[in-house]
Amino acid sequence: MVLQVAMPKLELLELSSIDIPQIWNEKSLHCFQHLLTLSVSDCGNLKYLLSLSMSESLVNLQSLFVSGCELMEDIFCAEDAMVCRFI
Repeated sequence: MVLQVAMPKLELLELSSIDIPQIWNEKSLHCFQHLLTLSVSDCGNLKYLLSLSMSESLVNLQSLFVSGCELMEDIFCAEDAMVCRFI
């Protein structure tokens, strides 16, 4: 079951110890436009944090903190490389 929640006024998001391969999907592009700070820690299955289109939608993001994500290859995954589709 996939739960989708829109939080258009959310400014701070901290994710820790989540055992999932993907945080975002392309349907969530408009949901976090007011996000100022994103902190992700100890999410061991993440290879990529954001797609390029998702990063472009985070127009107010001021701070990004990533730590303890051992499998992470890069912060951004290019759409044409979406073969990497967060596998």
